[in-house]
Amino acid sequence: MSRYDIIAKIPGDEALRLAAIERYKLSGIGREAAFDRIARLTASLFEVPVSLVSIVGSEMQCFRGACGLDVSGTPRDIAFCAFAILDSDVTVVPDAMEDPRFAHNPLVTGPPYLRFYAGAPLRVDNRAVGTLCIGDTKPRQFSLEDRKRLADLACTVVDLVELRVERFASKDHRHQLDNERELLKLTVENVSEGVGLFDADLRLMLWNEDFTRLLGYPAGAVRERATAAELVYPVAARGDLGPGDPSDIVAAMMASIQSSESRHLDIVRADGTTIEFRRRTLVDGRFIATVRDVTTERQIARLKDELVSTVSHELRTPLTAIAGSLGLITAGAAGEVAPKAARLATIALRNAERLTGLVNDLLDMDKLHSGRMNFTFAVEDIAQLLAEAVEQNEPFAQRHGVALN
Repeated sequence: MSRYDIIAKIPGDEALRLAAIERYKLSGIGREAAFDRIARLTASLFEVPVSLVSIVGSEMQCFRGACGLDVSGTPRDIAFCAFAILDSDVTVVPDAMEDPRFAHNPLVTGPPYLRFYAGAPLRVDNRAVGTLCIGDTKPRQFSLEDRKRLADLACTVVDLVELRVERFASKDHRHQLDNERELLKLTVENVSEGVGLFDADLRLMLWNEDFTRLLGYPAGAVRERATAAELVYPVAARGDLGPGDPSDIVAAMMASIQSSESRHLDIVRADGTTIEFRRRTLVDGRFIATVRDVTTERQIARLKDELVSTVSHELRTPLTAIAGSLGLITAGAAGEVAPKAARLATIALRNAERLTGLVNDLLDMDKLHSGRMNFTFAVEDIAQLLAEAVEQNEPFAQRHGVALN
């Protein structure tokens, strides 16, 4: 209960009235230039300091247009307009100090010190959503002709509201067209692949022939409005998505679609064909799925890996023999060796060991790619490692006149 005199009663169609405010996008705080112009024109015509285009919400009255006031709105329980929306005609308060509804209202006893008020209801969809109102700091009379002019101006405001909604609808339509253009662009960019477009309800909207062919669907199995779950199930049932219950696989994929913007996976069919599947979610909840045959690409990648592995193994065998022989020489197994020759043999041994390490690194990279890498951590003497690095590179440095310290 407000402490300010009498509160305006709630209209009987309050829910429908508030719905109309939302439907015509009038809720919230914020003035608009068109409504400001109407407010200034109204204030000028009636020679008053205050004119407002006021929307009466559930808790606040918000000024969408204003002249003479810099505030964005007031609480509904002190709003003159809360009374004006109850009347089908123009509401007039000649002297607020003489009206028991407003005598102690803070808008009367404090800034802007209103004494006179007149408000014409703004009716959209036959619901009074607010008013076009004027106010003065001194009492005054308001003739029938004045009431008619204010009511006519209120009708002009309603016309602006309706035109404004049409403008918003036009913007929404342009936004929809932009989405369609984005969709078309994505489709065109992927015409060399299989393409399927799904709506926000995960139902198939459009697709091309490669989409059906690459995923192995029989003729007639793919249809418009088919759900993503219906299309994933036969692929899972064939085992193309890995082992497991097809229903569980479908449920996991549906959860992934709902929770992530994109997904990439390889589908290996029973005939050995590898299909790359990619999904991208659009801004409005729809998603596009593309598929392409990457069997040859994957085979080339495997051949490269096998080549690296083979070369590594073929290099390691002779290097092991060379390192072993050099090790025997430096150990004196081949007889006494001159100091200079022994030093060179030692350097050669360490370089052979370094080459063996490089070959092992190639093998380790193969293990890393295949997920079979085991790591061993140990404390090393960094000074010793640096001394060995200098010694191993010293012959090369000497040939170029470089000293290593």
